[in-house]
Amino acid sequence: MTTERAEGLVQVIIMLAIGAMAGAASFTHVHDVTVAHGQPNWIGWANAVVVELMSIALGLELRRRARTHRPTAFVGTALLFFVAVSLAAQVVEAERSVIGWLAAALPAIGFLVLAKVVLSRTAAVTITATTSEPATADTTTSSLMPDRPVTTDLVHTADNRRPHDLRGEQLDELDGEQHAQADELVGEHITDATATEQDASAPLVPAAADTSPPAVVDLPAHLLPTARFSIVNHQQTTGRPITAPELATRMSIGLDTAGQLLHAVTGHTEQHEQPVRVNGTPIGGTR
Repeated sequence: MTTERAEGLVQVIIMLAIGAMAGAASFTHVHDVTVAHGQPNWIGWANAVVVELMSIALGLELRRRARTHRPTAFVGTALLFFVAVSLAAQVVEAERSVIGWLAAALPAIGFLVLAKVVLSRTAAVTITATTSEPATADTTTSSLMPDRPVTTDLVHTADNRRPHDLRGEQLDELDGEQHAQADELVGEHITDATATEQDASAPLVPAAADTSPPAVVDLPAHLLPTARFSIVNHQQTTGRPITAPELATRMSIGLDTAGQLLHAVTGHTEQHEQPVRVNGTPIGGTR
């Protein structure tokens, strides 16, 4: 790692030196040619800046467009034009021979070749990093996944969430006043909720349409916070207590479970008729 860093530092120093010399030579040639053909001195420097910086800017834009798979014909043509102008300005006053032209254009050619090599290496490094990024992301995600889900009354993992569990998150949107009203309404029934869960084997009130006792349904403790929120919210919204069918609809749960939750939270036991089913579809009840 130290050797690579040292080589990179040496290369940067060499590039800066070549760039400074090539820039000075190119600027001087373009300036001198402009002034020699009747333009003021400041326009000579303006032309030098435009020609040289346009070549660099167009080269970067061409590389960006190629990386994003966009059309490069216009940018490539413009780049060739400005490079040709720069080289022409450097060789126009040189000796009329191949050696003279090469000597005049050598600084600019050397800088262009070195810049091309460095940009090609940078593109290769970028492609390699992009290819290895998905594996790194998967590893990071795996390392962040817990060994087992963390469950509380109001927090569930994303894989174990149910529609009625998500409604419990709405408790975070209650302001301080609603929290106080909710605590005042259900505070004395919290102890009853635990007792109800332990005594879930007690027989339920039989349905009016069926004289046989209903099946015992275990009361899920994690539904109590959502039930308390739904009961308080319904009371505040409508001004009347919620019924078991309404609670079942809000929480997308069974009618028997809704009745148990209503009893656990408010201490009220509501008798309800079993919904009449037609072709397996309940009428007047909840699915």
